[in-house]
Order: sequence, then structure tokens, then C-alpha cells
Amino acid sequence: MLVMSLRLRPTQERDRAYLPGLAPGPRLRVDYTVRSQAWFDRYVPKDKSIIEHSIIYELISTLEFDQAVSAVEDWSSLNLGVVRAEAIRLPTDAIQAKVLAFVVPA
Repeated sequence: MLVMSLRLRPTQERDRAYLPGLAPGPRLRVDYTVRSQAWFDRYVPKDKSIIEHSIIYELISTLEFDQAVSAVEDWSSLNLGVVRAEAIRLPTDAIQAKVLAFVVPA
């Protein structure tokens, strides 16, 4: 299980104060993670961003909180391989979108 929010990396936040306009835009980054015993050897660190072409990014473009998405995707860049990702957007303010995702081996 991953809880993610749309934000900059902590170092990008700091750099943005010194170099306005040069920092890249925010991405969906991991706030919190819970691993199952089946995936105890796999870990997605805090602040790691997920792949930009993930279906989960569709959730942040809508203001509806009852919409869920599901897809089989290749998350090899996160050392997870091919996974089934299911996610919903959590009710928060429009400024900081939060997503709850369940990710299991496909």
C-alpha cells in the first residue's frame, strides 16, 4: 500500500527558494508505505516518485474522490516489476492531491 501526494522532492523545495522557475514541476511522491510479507524484500522509499505514465496520474486531474483506477503496469524503475495498481484519490484540498494505491504483483 502506498500513500502518495503531488509535491516536489524535499531538495527541490529548498532549491526553489534560491532558483525560482528552474525547479521541475511536482510529481506523485510516496508519503507512506506498508509492505506485505509477500513483498518484504521490495521497498519504495519515502519521497520516491512513481512513473509518470502510470494510470494513477489520471486521479490527480479530477476533483472527484469516488473514482478508482486499476491497471497492470511496468514499475521496474521502482524495482517492483510488472504490477497491478489500484488507486483512489483521497479527499483533500485541491492544492495537494493525495492518492491511496494498492500495488500487487501481476
